[in-house]
Amino acid sequence: MSHNSYMHLVGGLAAASVLWLGSCAEAEVAADIEEVRETQTVEVIVVVEGPGDLGESLLLDDEDLTLEEAGDPDMTVDSATHCPTCRGEDLGYDPFAEKQENSARFKAKPVRAGLDWLKKHQSPEGHWDADRFMEQDDRKDLPASDGSGSLLNDVGLTGLALMAMLGNGNTVSAGPHKQAVRDGVLWLESVQGDSGLIGKESGNATLYNHAISTLAISEACVLSHRSPRLRRLVMRAVEPILNARNPYGAWRYSLQPNGDSDTSVTGWMVMALTSAKESKIKVGDEVFDGAKTWFNSMLDKKTGRVGYAWGNGGSGPGASPMRNPAMVNAFPAQKSESLTAVALLSQIFMTDRDKVTRWEDHPDCEMMKKQVGLILAKPPVWNEKDGSTDLYYWYFGTLAMYQWGGEDCMAWADAAAQAVLANQRLENEHDNFYGSWDPVGPWGEEGGRIYSTALCTMILEVHFRHAELISNEQLNRTARSTSRYAKCYERNKP
Repeated sequence: MSHNSYMHLVGGLAAASVLWLGSCAEAEVAADIEEVRETQTVEVIVVVEGPGDLGESLLLDDEDLTLEEAGDPDMTVDSATHCPTCRGEDLGYDPFAEKQENSARFKAKPVRAGLDWLKKHQSPEGHWDADRFMEQDDRKDLPASDGSGSLLNDVGLTGLALMAMLGNGNTVSAGPHKQAVRDGVLWLESVQGDSGLIGKESGNATLYNHAISTLAISEACVLSHRSPRLRRLVMRAVEPILNARNPYGAWRYSLQPNGDSDTSVTGWMVMALTSAKESKIKVGDEVFDGAKTWFNSMLDKKTGRVGYAWGNGGSGPGASPMRNPAMVNAFPAQKSESLTAVALLSQIFMTDRDKVTRWEDHPDCEMMKKQVGLILAKPPVWNEKDGSTDLYYWYFGTLAMYQWGGEDCMAWADAAAQAVLANQRLENEHDNFYGSWDPVGPWGEEGGRIYSTALCTMILEVHFRHAELISNEQLNRTARSTSRYAKCYERNKP
């Protein structure tokens, strides 16, 4: 498309059509609009001078991003959202300021350093490259950043990096890293196939990648007041998720239902679908009922622990988390409750908050308390020698503990923050590692430095990123915990 191209978004059409008029003069645009007016019931027409290509016009400006699609009863521009995975309401503070007067809204410098590292290592095409990100190093005269991950994970890593960006208030139209968010979303759109799958089939990584990237674009959509184009992107991404679900059950690796499910993939799917619902994408209750059925099938009712899968190394209900065979000794599964955390968080996200206003009223409250107890018994400790470090566990555990609430749970989340704060690469402000985290843990070799940096950043963001679902004490508890973050940072900064 040339710089003279125009787009007009016509609300009220059956498919909320986006019509590209090609290279044309203003008189021709006006004539085309008149023709549409004569043949269709048009409630909204927006004419915007097009940029150099289709991709650049995804985001337009704030007014266009918040434009409602007329005739679509599900399309609303809310001032607030109950999105369980992201904040959509006015935060009441400047998320980009160096300091905040209100300690409850403290933004630690390490978060900004982590996001800056991610931005610097985003590829020119817009994605985060698992095994070639070091090509974006600023300082070619200093040692290159290391920690490459599997080249099969670019789609999922791009999703994680975007979630970290979104978690600090960056959106497609606001924030110091808005361009990074735009470029990342556009790249995910560019690799979405006709079936809605984001990226190519890549074996066991396929549905992990797709679920995480779907979650990222869902959050971007909600935070963009459900931008019509982003909403359609989410809608298409949901299709392969629903198609891959096993009848009356859950998900694992296959794009075609084959009866095989596991707790880890299912957890990511629940997060993606609950967020998609906040983009007004219709997801039937039976989908979440199937996920609950799966988690219950993996539950050891005596302990509350949730296992991974049946057979083939899954070990059945109540088993310890899975490990890559090469990592079993280095990172013992017994030191982690990652799958229990995944199941608990999923249960929390699937809770009908209109019916359950206190956890004591939840029908599974007693079992959920057992799961909270298991997680509290294994707090985060960064120890590479005994294999305690598990960023995957800490990410899900931090989210689950924060949502559950209570002093003990907040102390657990604080421990996770302190563990990652003490191990961020902050030795030299000018080197290629500054702001990142080494890829330590059972999945570090798969995800690499991008994976570890995105997860650690999100662990630090959780207190001001995720809307708490059920509690009235959020601000007080956040004030206490964020002040501890600040003290921890002061102790550990170079």
